[in-house]
Amino acid sequence: MKKLLIAASLVGLAALSLAQNSLSGVVGKKAPAFSFTTLEGKKLTNASLKGKVVVLDFWASWCGNCLKASPTMNSLHDKYASKGVVVVGVNALEKKPRPAASEKYKKDHETRYQLVSDGDAAHKKYGVPGLPVIVVIGKDGLIKAAFDDFAGAETAAKIEAAVKSAL
Repeated sequence: MKKLLIAASLVGLAALSLAQNSLSGVVGKKAPAFSFTTLEGKKLTNASLKGKVVVLDFWASWCGNCLKASPTMNSLHDKYASKGVVVVGVNALEKKPRPAASEKYKKDHETRYQLVSDGDAAHKKYGVPGLPVIVVIGKDGLIKAAFDDFAGAETAAKIEAAVKSAL
């Protein structure tokens, strides 16, 4: 029994390691194609956002750290939207009916950035290991930075630095 528990732990650690490595491996690569529909019915695609810095914030209403990232996303939108930055909250792996969960999230968190509720396909394409994940895409369509969690002010500062660098 003890050997079985040790083996299971090692498999879990290996899976976690692979998930983290798969995300770190996306930096510098072309952003996978995406197509979203905002809560207001507007289409967002790589092509429609060409020449913009795009911040994709993969989240779900049940994810505690995702909720903590929302004020940072609002702040990025407020500071940089006029400079060509588009922040997109990508609802993925949602357990509640969509887009109701996204509408509630928008109201509860007073989001001023774009929210989409059709993020499962992009979640898979980007190889997102879990939630939250924040991806910064440069004007050239390359992934400039990817963050596989949100740990508060330190992460917020790193995301903002990545956005500034991408401008």
